Amino acid sequence: MNTPVENPSLRAMLVTYVHTNGELRTERYVHSLVIGRHESCHIRMSADVISKRHAEIYPEQNQWFVRDLESTNGTFLNGERIQNAPVPEKAEIKIAHDGPVLRVELEGTPVVDENADLPPEVFSLQTRPELPSEPTPSMPKLKSARPKARTKVEKVVKAEQPVKAEPLKQASGVEKAGPASPGKPSPKEFPSVTQLIQRYFTAANDGAGTNTRLFRLAFLRVKKEQTQRYLLIIGGVVLLLILISAFSFYQYLRIKNMTGLAIEMFYNMKTLEIQVEQLVDATWNTSEEFQAEIAAKRQNLNEMRKRYDVFLEKIGVFGKGMSEEDRIIFRMARLFGECELTVPEGFAKEVKRYIQLWQTTNRMSNAILRVQENEYALRVFRIMTENNLPPQFMYLALQESDFKPDAVGTRTKVGYAKGFWQFMPATASQYGLTLGPMADKPVFDPKDERYDFDKATKAAAKYIRYLYNTDAQASGLLVMASYNWGHNNVRKLIQKLPVNPKERNFWRLLKINKVPQQTYDYVYYVFSAAVIGENPSLFGFGFKNPLKSVEES
Repeated sequence: MNTPVENPSLRAMLVTYVHTNGELRTERYVHSLVIGRHESCHIRMSADVISKRHAEIYPEQNQWFVRDLESTNGTFLNGERIQNAPVPEKAEIKIAHDGPVLRVELEGTPVVDENADLPPEVFSLQTRPELPSEPTPSMPKLKSARPKARTKVEKVVKAEQPVKAEPLKQASGVEKAGPASPGKPSPKEFPSVTQLIQRYFTAANDGAGTNTRLFRLAFLRVKKEQTQRYLLIIGGVVLLLILISAFSFYQYLRIKNMTGLAIEMFYNMKTLEIQVEQLVDATWNTSEEFQAEIAAKRQNLNEMRKRYDVFLEKIGVFGKGMSEEDRIIFRMARLFGECELTVPEGFAKEVKRYIQLWQTTNRMSNAILRVQENEYALRVFRIMTENNLPPQFMYLALQESDFKPDAVGTRTKVGYAKGFWQFMPATASQYGLTLGPMADKPVFDPKDERYDFDKATKAAAKYIRYLYNTDAQASGLLVMASYNWGHNNVRKLIQKLPVNPKERNFWRLLKINKVPQQTYDYVYYVFSAAVIGENPSLFGFGFKNPLKSVEES
């Protein structure tokens, strides 16, 4: 196979897309590329809506084009379906109507060959070769177009003979001025700067006059006073730096101690929260006295949360220099049961990487449109808050099914996952859902209660609450991992961690155990979707926060 030859005047094409492994890639092309599902394609994509050889991006002369290769679902350039069209500087190419989006961009200006032949008129003076001052054998002496006339002025100059003047005698230590002009008196001779310094600003006992000695004494006094002044200034600056360093170290220790206190406050709240919810789950007591006691404990928890927020603001851990994106990420970590003060370094950066993956597709926007059309957010909000769970667990269902009413998962050894929350048959039955007659087939079954949104959401809330209050120790990220990987798989790993909320969290699990990449991606996709949902416009999405209007109503 011949290697394509790069056209030096063609600008390279940069293509950004989501690889089949979920990685965001940017690749550079200087020759044509084919997109599709077949192994021979340069960019392979596995979505069912994509044809084996779906579309081609190719160069022709100095212009890039995109053409559809008679695909089933079409190719779109900046939202318009095309057959063959030129590619602008920047564009979005969508493979099929609901398929993935590739972002394409032309690289900077092309590199021109420095040895290419250029017309003579474009050469600058700097690029012209130097002409020899004397003729060479290969270049004969050029004759003037007309004889050189000797002017009257030239004759006068030749007639006059230069007058030899006596050279000026240079006195010791004195610089000699330039030659005098004819007919003018000779200029005065001036001492050099070095000689002035040696004469007036040194303390040598050379028999200098009274004025010179006075100049020297004055200069030495001024020099001494300036030296003392500079020493005082430097000493003051050094002292100020010492004081600032001492104060900064004191503030560091103070904030460190207060941060440690805040962390203890947070995990004391989590421990109390778990104890209250476990008490509710473990008893059948429905008396008014018991319910009033539980309500009072929950009210105390809310008061503790408010005091915790005030304390965080007081110590100023999250100052004005933090970006709004980071603020939302840390606030979402807190909402899902993780202490924002113990979030590991690099977590926010990793969340932003998955936000970028969401930005490369219309998947989230389409799912939120279904949420708005069917009031799913209101229904999830009510059911989750009734179970004392964050309503942001709604984004777990988005990751599972995109809120498609007929969603069916891939076949596993324990059956097909179905419905909005993608329950497996055994888990669905355990939490009160009736399976349909086609439970063992990969088809939509209207008689299967996994497709009943309200019933399935209530079952999901019970399951999430069970995970939340037991092995996950109120860690929402561990709940997500358990929901995806299978509770029993994660449970064995979680049980290796100490039984307290402070030691049981997702990054602690990552540190001591090998978590499958699918589960890792799953957790970050759900979490990053919840972050986007808090302020969609901040991350470039056109929909509004689906939970905010519900919460305010």
